Amino acid sequence: MAKEIIIITRHYPPEAAGGSRRPWALASGLRALGCHVRIVAPLGAEDPELMGVAHPTFPFLPDSSSIDKSTQTFGDLFRRWLLLPDPEVRWAFRCLRAIRKANLRPDWIITTSPPESLHLIGAILRTQLKCRWLADVRDLWLSSPQRKERNAKWRQVIERVIARATLARADAFVAVSPIVLAEAESLSGQATPLGIVVGHFTAEHPELEPYKLPVETFNIVHTGQIELSNPLSEIDDLISEFVELLEYKPEAVLWLAGRLSKAEMGKIAKSSAVKSIQILGSVSIQTSRSLQAAADALVIVSGPDSHALPGKVAEYAATDRPILTVGTGPWMSLLPTGLAAPFSEVRKMEKGCIRSSVSKSEQMCPSEAFLNLMQKAERESRS
Repeated sequence: MAKEIIIITRHYPPEAAGGSRRPWALASGLRALGCHVRIVAPLGAEDPELMGVAHPTFPFLPDSSSIDKSTQTFGDLFRRWLLLPDPEVRWAFRCLRAIRKANLRPDWIITTSPPESLHLIGAILRTQLKCRWLADVRDLWLSSPQRKERNAKWRQVIERVIARATLARADAFVAVSPIVLAEAESLSGQATPLGIVVGHFTAEHPELEPYKLPVETFNIVHTGQIELSNPLSEIDDLISEFVELLEYKPEAVLWLAGRLSKAEMGKIAKSSAVKSIQILGSVSIQTSRSLQAAADALVIVSGPDSHALPGKVAEYAATDRPILTVGTGPWMSLLPTGLAAPFSEVRKMEKGCIRSSVSKSEQMCPSEAFLNLMQKAERESRS
């Protein structure tokens, strides 16, 4: 009998953020393995088995770092500081009510964070629906939080209580890096929690027509957000590297496809390379993949304290385009040998240069790793 699985996610296509691609790829992979997967996501998401729950800001939720703080209302500040564990908790409980009303009886609930409030309802549904629950954790909750307000001492104390009470009820954890998994297991307090590391991954896409980039320029492409996605990353590093490159390759053009903060836009405007930087803004997943296919080189940006690979690495790796890195830190040790090169190496590259892509037979199946973990949890609970 096919395993019945519900994936609850705040981010899902057509939203092009990295957080939308992981649950989409997971659902695609689990379905290919014979599971029946239902998606609970904001109304307007695209999936054949969607239970849409209305969200006021879908598909884009403004990031606090891109908002003019002087224009924030008291309500905005209230939601950011006093709704625990995060402002999405109200939407999370709408999802919980929708699932209960539909009288669903899954074998497994999978919640993916951020936002962490989804884990809260995962723990509740585990009890109410008498099913198992897997927490997929993409970011650190407390030790290095993405939300700046979580650094407040009173928030740390209260949210640690919430996190421990919530994660203690998980049947299994999947995390994007060993550091994230260690925090989840520590907060859970379980003596022998079942947990594995599965980095960011993507699903197979049909062949797409490459984006029409100028043939006379050397086109370097970055898809996705930078500072808005990871506050540890800085666009300054990318701009600095690109300015130096123009001395060697004046025909180079940097294409940025993804939402940028006002601060990032200001840094680009002040750069001496501004005329060679093309800003495309937010694009669809299909356009993002078309840009990747058309690029002469692709670039990854991450900060020195980043603990996991950026989600776009999985998409870049599926192409035969050269991959360049900007930044240093623990995340670089997670890159497969030979997959990427320092940004300075682009000086030696010519148009049409390709990188050997990994054959499908050599690629692991991340969704199968999820399924194997769930089956292991089931066996251990019966023993």
